[in-house]
Amino acid sequence: MARKRSLYKPNSNEPHKLSWSRINNFHNCPRCFYLEETKGIKAPSGPQFLLNSAVDNLYKNEFDYYRKKEEPHPLMIKNNVSAIPYAHQDLDIWRDPFKGISWHHEESNFIFHGGVDEIWINESKELHIVDYKSTSKKDFNPNFNSGYTASYKKQLEFYQWLFEKNGHKMSKVGFIVYANGKKDEDMFDGKLHFDEYVFPIQLDTAWIEISIKNILNCLNNTSLPKKGEGWNGAGCEQCNYKEKLADLMRQQRSNQEKIEA
Repeated sequence: MARKRSLYKPNSNEPHKLSWSRINNFHNCPRCFYLEETKGIKAPSGPQFLLNSAVDNLYKNEFDYYRKKEEPHPLMIKNNVSAIPYAHQDLDIWRDPFKGISWHHEESNFIFHGGVDEIWINESKELHIVDYKSTSKKDFNPNFNSGYTASYKKQLEFYQWLFEKNGHKMSKVGFIVYANGKKDEDMFDGKLHFDEYVFPIQLDTAWIEISIKNILNCLNNTSLPKKGEGWNGAGCEQCNYKEKLADLMRQQRSNQEKIEA
């Protein structure tokens, strides 16, 4: 059963909670974000990517194995990452999407929170934010500065910001552990094989405070915001669909009125 969330109310003393997915919604489309946060009108969601969840869980099992041994994962050695999986008493809480790590931004009265996939610690005792991703593409060359994968970089930056606000010493480099499923093998034989990559990402959290101000202005506005550009610049798919549907319904009503006149 889905959890019921409280709607945003201007000038309320009760803090409003925002996760990374909500912030990403705002970046994709301020209108859809506004409707969900203030009116409870949520855009239809697609099915969960359960294979991706399986890959995430298996990666967590692997890194937990090396965490207990206080050794780097073989992927870390292969990619010259001078760190080991971080052992901390709150790690299970940080990785729980319904708990995670949080920070109360008093100026906006937002509570930001999120659950991370993984944390590494380097020789300087700095923490690295790590996220698992999986896909299956023939031409695999992710660009974390444009397109939909740009949100992966921002996600790392958001989590880094949360950990810094909670007093942790953070590295300016995060990592994405990416598994790309192979499509060109002769047989399935009940097994999927992956090429595995570790991408170091230089992080910059300067955008976050700017986004917080924009989010606050958006939610306090009494008029409906403009629709977003979408990750590909073609406009928010949800808003485009709703506009075309509304135009069709108006045309049908007009035609019906002409028939009845």
